[in-house]
Amino acid sequence: MTIKEVEARTGLARANIRYYEDQGFFTPERGENGYRNYAGRDVDLLLKVKLLRQLGFSLEDIHDLQRGDRDLGSALELRAIGLEKEQRELDRAAALCRELREDGVEFATLNAQLYLDRLAQDAEVIREDRAPKRVFPWRRWFARGVDRGICSTLLALCGPLSLEMAVLEKKGGLTLSMLVLLLTAASETFLLHRFGTTPGKALFGLRIVREDGTPLGLGEAARRSFSVAGFLAVLDLPMLLPQPLNLAIGAGVGALFYGWMYWNVTHEFPVPWEREGQVYLDGSTKETSFWDRKGSWMRVAGYILIVLLCSGLTVWAADRASQPPNRGTELTVEEFVDNYNYLEQYEQGKVSLPRLMEDGSYLRRIGRQYGWHFPVEDAPPPSFRFIQKDGVVTGVTIFRDWESEDTYDFKEPDSRVEVLPGEQLRVSMLALGIDRYYAEAVSQAVIDAEGNYHQDYDGFRVDCETEFSGYRLYFEDRIEENVLGGLEGEKQSYFVEFSISLT
Repeated sequence: MTIKEVEARTGLARANIRYYEDQGFFTPERGENGYRNYAGRDVDLLLKVKLLRQLGFSLEDIHDLQRGDRDLGSALELRAIGLEKEQRELDRAAALCRELREDGVEFATLNAQLYLDRLAQDAEVIREDRAPKRVFPWRRWFARGVDRGICSTLLALCGPLSLEMAVLEKKGGLTLSMLVLLLTAASETFLLHRFGTTPGKALFGLRIVREDGTPLGLGEAARRSFSVAGFLAVLDLPMLLPQPLNLAIGAGVGALFYGWMYWNVTHEFPVPWEREGQVYLDGSTKETSFWDRKGSWMRVAGYILIVLLCSGLTVWAADRASQPPNRGTELTVEEFVDNYNYLEQYEQGKVSLPRLMEDGSYLRRIGRQYGWHFPVEDAPPPSFRFIQKDGVVTGVTIFRDWESEDTYDFKEPDSRVEVLPGEQLRVSMLALGIDRYYAEAVSQAVIDAEGNYHQDYDGFRVDCETEFSGYRLYFEDRIEENVLGGLEGEKQSYFVEFSISLT
């Protein structure tokens, strides 16, 4: 196509077309006669340049958009902000012109300083208005929740860390919460620097960029992301307090913090982690609400889907972490011991517990042990006996017997406490591959029967015998076990034997 045809299709003068060609926006092909032969793509590009120039974009800006160095959506948003600012300045200039005319001033008598001071005051207001009048408090809150939920789910899905994550959660969740915050801050730093958004912000159509539309620098993004993480970490500190105090204080602190943040953003005051020169973009204006935009309900549906997906994956990961490493009911002694030690750590929420050995003994320690209390050095740890058939464990017996050599004087009544091994029985059933429902039911039945229990179940049998003297049997809600409290001035002795046999 000839340049005359291009003029007709674009409405541009020949000089403009030559100029944009010289600026490197396009290079038309040359015919054999040396004349330029324009293609449809050249016309399309010229129309784009014409439109953007009429919107006030510089040639440099258009070059950046053509190369893909800038996103058109954010560039248009920033240009709209600039036009609004220019419009305010023009309106003020027009108003001042009318004031000058109404004041009847003449050039010779014009008090320029008076009117310059008025313009300076307006310029200060305009300078403070450089940040866009766009606040999206609820979208920002939900977007951050999505990012944090995704990072929490990713941590839960870490195979090698499954036990450690479960243990951290059982310890109160503070350390796990800190890990989630650090992962969220680190990932947000990279994503804001690279793309100007995060999964949660992208879901709700939000971007954070510099005023010129370029992504934040790595340092800028890090300062912002880790500042937010620091504030949220403070909100998690009440988790260190005992229940239910931690819930009440945590809810109160959270309500105050989010209420303060909501008030700040709705009144267009910056929150501590926001820096000058950074703007929130979403492609909308205050006159067009989020709900009026196309696809808004799809974004909400996407949020619900992500929440359900993260919740489902987290539950699946927790269930996987609660399962022993060796599945099935045909286990060797080594596999059973491996299962038992894993489950004991998971159930108790500790990674350094007395470990069961393949000979049925526990590693010897003095002091509080999981499910057992050894107040004196001569009190023996529990022992396990494994029943095997063709190298496969078909039953486990937990036993312990002890008799004091003398009476003990206690500083407090019932200060000597021995816990009957109902919990060890439950963990042993789980380690053997017995369903958790049965294990919980049998454990409770043994507690109700005060340690003497005999019952056949589908696929296994449980037999429990308990004999003791010098103790008082009582139930302690805190540990959900039958316990023996020593009687002052008497010798103590006991014998317990709990057995599980696969049938």
